[in-house]
Amino acid sequence: MANAGDNTISIIDTASNTVTDTVKIRGGPNGIAITPDGTKLYAVTGSTLVMSM
Repeated sequence: MANAGDNTISIIDTASNTVTDTVKIRGGPNGIAITPDGTKLYAVTGSTLVMSM
């Protein structure tokens, strides 16, 4: 989940619907995308890719 207000992304365990970790990034994330196989997450601030996990 992108948290633009505090410049973080929450990692959520979909089986239990709980936040398992929070990752700080530069700039507020405007959105995220997850690959279909669930192995990678991409976050953007504006039009810039800032991280992948």
